[in-house]
Amino acid sequence: MSGREKKSRARNSIRNASTSVMSYVITLILQMVNRTIFIQVLSVEYLGLNGLFTNIMQMLSLSELGIGYAIMYSLYKPIAENDIEKIKSLMSLYKKIYTAIGVFILVIGVIMTPFLKYLIKDMPDIPYIQIIFLLYVLDTGISYFYTYKRSLIICNQEEYLSSVTQLAKNVLTKVLQILVLLIWHNFLLYLIIQIICTRAENVAISKIADKKYPYLADRNSAPLQKEDMTAIKKNTLAIVCHKIGGVLVNATDNLIISKFLGLDIVGLVSNYTLLITSITSVTTRVMNSSIASVGNLLVDTNKKEAKNVFDRI
Repeated sequence: MSGREKKSRARNSIRNASTSVMSYVITLILQMVNRTIFIQVLSVEYLGLNGLFTNIMQMLSLSELGIGYAIMYSLYKPIAENDIEKIKSLMSLYKKIYTAIGVFILVIGVIMTPFLKYLIKDMPDIPYIQIIFLLYVLDTGISYFYTYKRSLIICNQEEYLSSVTQLAKNVLTKVLQILVLLIWHNFLLYLIIQIICTRAENVAISKIADKKYPYLADRNSAPLQKEDMTAIKKNTLAIVCHKIGGVLVNATDNLIISKFLGLDIVGLVSNYTLLITSITSVTTRVMNSSIASVGNLLVDTNKKEAKNVFDRI
């Protein structure tokens, strides 16, 4: 491995990490302001409803089962070898799976809607709760229809592009939501803005990927070979337990609290949860920014040298 390649990976990791952390810090500041105004304009029960429905969406997203990570791992080698046909085949599979997951979340979310009363102790006097829930479902479901192309950008060690588009979306979303809260005090419009901005950001990152990788427009891709499918299934199974564990630990608190204590307590707890997750998210973003570079390193060098780099990280 040449010194130039080492410097390139280090430069990409630093650029990705710095952009990701900067984006997160700016978003976090806006989120704090947003939440402060949210509580003052609406109520802690609305904040609790937000926490509860967010947890439910995290549980529905478990249907992804780590398939995205497995396919991303499979992308490192063809990207390093510039194997366009293999990349096209993997991205075609990625698109089909994520489209199916998005549809699944939308369908299950609609089915769950009539049963929300069983998840909340002492149903609050919040109008249009079922419509609010459906808006959360829509926001989560549609995010799967375009976001698979983001993974190709990340695997090419250009996560900073994703961070920039997410920052633009987050700033626009939070500013518009703050204006909606101050002017109209309307939670439904607050959520509609979230959906529109999510959709716009997904389309934007998709357009960026299409421009950088024109071969994505070619719909003629060969089916993956048997050994490739076997590897993806094996890696997915290895990730499933981590995904399930993460959901059980991090995405069930609000469900349990809502059922036994009520939405107002969920809202109170979510404020403290935001502080904790904010701190851990900064370190996570720094570490995650080097994943693609390590994945590329695994392809271009021997396992011992890759292990040494991994240990240093």
